[in-house]
Amino acid sequence: MRCKTIAPSVLFPSVLLAPLLLACSLLLASACGGDDPEPAWESIDIGPIQSLSGVWGSGSDDVFIVGGDDDQGEIHHFDGSAWSKMALPSDVGLLVWSYGFGSNDVWTVGRLGALLHYDGTAWSKVDSKTDQDLWGVWGASANDVYMVGGNVFSGQVTILHWDGTEIQEEAFPDTANPLDVRALFKVFGVGGRLFAVGQKGLIVEREANGWVRHSAGQEADEDFVALWRSSADNIIAVGGRANSKISTFDGTTWTTSEPSQNFGGLNAVYVDAQGLVRIGGVNGAVGVWDSVARDVVYDPSNTILAVHAMWTDPDGKTYAVGGTFFDPHQGVVMTLGAK
Repeated sequence: MRCKTIAPSVLFPSVLLAPLLLACSLLLASACGGDDPEPAWESIDIGPIQSLSGVWGSGSDDVFIVGGDDDQGEIHHFDGSAWSKMALPSDVGLLVWSYGFGSNDVWTVGRLGALLHYDGTAWSKVDSKTDQDLWGVWGASANDVYMVGGNVFSGQVTILHWDGTEIQEEAFPDTANPLDVRALFKVFGVGGRLFAVGQKGLIVEREANGWVRHSAGQEADEDFVALWRSSADNIIAVGGRANSKISTFDGTTWTTSEPSQNFGGLNAVYVDAQGLVRIGGVNGAVGVWDSVARDVVYDPSNTILAVHAMWTDPDGKTYAVGGTFFDPHQGVVMTLGAK
């Protein structure tokens, strides 16, 4: 069985949240255990870490977790047996997101235009031609990679494209940006369609003549931070600041709603090979999206740090990574499922 839990309010001080969460987790374990208890999230030690923001892998024995602090980014790698901290070029700030096409072709983006590429041997800097923060990266192929970003306070929407030879910036028309947003946070595609999400509930699609806006309804009034898909007619975006927001795409229309247990922003979403949609957010929130009820069934968590990204490996192990994202930088890595 799976039990719903109510996440504590973001108004609780951290010193009170920790024992509260621990007590709730113990109570839920007792109340919901039964003969077939749900697997539990557990924190794992991957060595010294700062804030963590992204996780991606090409397989169970090739996992990359990215993060860092204001001065230097960091990337941790799992080879199937052990974790190691990877060597990076100097003067690379906090890293946010990764995506790749195999163990020898991985992209990572970060603050102040940070852009790195891994060839299976070493990470190297790539000139992004921008000093805007980069928040997301995704590609249809090794020669068709998009990066999105923008400074949320004083910047402009930034969209970069790698064609296998060079980085070029794409125009973002005013018609796609009626809300005057300054940043897109994630980009993802499926079935020949490419979407990006950003501030103020903005959802846009790359069409033949450029980027166009999709309406996501009146409830889409806060930032969308992440999106994932299982098919062209099953895409999900999550976000929110004061309130959790979840928007789903059925191939034609985006529909946005708030979970019944609404405690603050959601940052992470991942759809696994079986179509299970996992989400993560503030105060260590982790759970599963129920598409029929249009609601989230929350799991007990053993952290109060915000969950920023999730990813499931081919063996069924799900990773959730997160942290403070500000000084003092703290990070967390949790796993669920296959050992």
